[in-house]
Amino acid sequence: MRKRKADSSSSTQTSQCKTHLGFKEMASEEDWNLIYAKTQQMLISNAQGLYKGEGVQLNNVLEQNMSPISVVEEDKGYKQSSLLDHFKLDEPCTHKHKQDLIPPPNIEKHTCTYCLKSSFSPLSICGFCERKFCPQCLGRCSRCVKLFCSVCSQMDYSDNVDERLMCFTCISENI
Repeated sequence: MRKRKADSSSSTQTSQCKTHLGFKEMASEEDWNLIYAKTQQMLISNAQGLYKGEGVQLNNVLEQNMSPISVVEEDKGYKQSSLLDHFKLDEPCTHKHKQDLIPPPNIEKHTCTYCLKSSFSPLSICGFCERKFCPQCLGRCSRCVKLFCSVCSQMDYSDNVDERLMCFTCISENI
């Protein structure tokens, strides 16, 4: 069977593309502005209610949505509560144990030579250059099992099976 030739007027790419229009594309911008304004108003009013201690009125929301499901069963004695009921929002936030946040005076803050991160944990010393490094910046030599920084060690690919970290001393002994 022979193929028919396409018309030159319909050969443009835009006429051959399929376009799916969903609800979002069909709705006008004014509708979305109304939805946004109503949602923002509901969020603000419920947040103000939580701040005042009134809580969210879920029953009113359910009546508006015409949902027959009841969230709170009053006959069983369950009480509707919120996580914010356990906190007092009127008082400024203070830490009860301020002494826990301050480190003891005899511990020094150390800074890694390579990544410059500060911490209270002790730093290890490189076996070659003898500078202080955090545990993440040091590697263990596969031959002498000492700790070395990335500047004083090198990956060895000689056995084609595994990559091994070796210090310069062990590499010079291999040669």
